[in-house]
Amino acid sequence: ADGRAREREVTVVNDGRGSLDVTWEGLERPFAVDLPTTLPPGPSTLIVRFTPEVPGRFTQALRVQAEGLEAQTLPI
Repeated sequence: ADGRAREREVTVVNDGRGSLDVTWEGLERPFAVDLPTTLPPGPSTLIVRFTPEVPGRFTQALRVQAEGLEAQTLPI
């Protein structure tokens, strides 16, 4: 990365028929995102903000967990 701030859309999909109460973990600076505590059925779009203080390569993974289901990891 060149040290410039960016935003990207990430879509997560709840394939079920009902809403899921979820918990999230794993995302730290220079990444940020407003994370919902409930995912309705269908796709939900999250806006991931990237605000590095220095140029370089950055990678992280965002993990989402819903009760009774296997956790999913999203590379960022």
